[in-house]
Amino acid sequence: MSSIRSLFADRTVAILCEGSAERIVMEKLLEGGLLPFSADDVITDEWDRPTILRMPAKKFARVYLELAYSQPVIVLRVLDSVHEKFMLPHAFREIPVVSCYTRPEIERLIILHEDWESEWQKVKSRTKPSDFCKERLGIRIEQEDWLRQYWSSEALCAAIHAYSHVHQQAGKDEHTLADLLP
Repeated sequence: MSSIRSLFADRTVAILCEGSAERIVMEKLLEGGLLPFSADDVITDEWDRPTILRMPAKKFARVYLELAYSQPVIVLRVLDSVHEKFMLPHAFREIPVVSCYTRPEIERLIILHEDWESEWQKVKSRTKPSDFCKERLGIRIEQEDWLRQYWSSEALCAAIHAYSHVHQQAGKDEHTLADLLP
């Protein structure tokens, strides 16, 4: 597992998240002081949330990168697809972009937290993690209020570390959420 924590030192961080589940995970980690940067270091969205929903690179640059920040910016993307392209416009190409992948889905954290790994292994070839969680908990993972109450930052950190032990990274340059944690 590689450490990317040092990349965030003395930077303003834009956290781009694929969806609601990723937003809650990142916000909980930030609240718990588990990320290599603080809430004071992040770019907030239009509702003053410390995470930004995924958007095309060109739109992201127009909305957020044309502003002045006190420190150099770094973009942290949290998503499940390693194939999604994100190329900033030419004027912003010097800005580092770090992608952390939650493959196959962030719901795997709930499966591990609930100690359902052995049951999951029996059905994983025919069931998506989101469907497995929906069947077990009767929830849709997009329900932010439920997720916010479900996760404590400590439980989330433990689940992310557990996931790093059962998940094989696709390549040496692939980063996961565990790479962000102490």
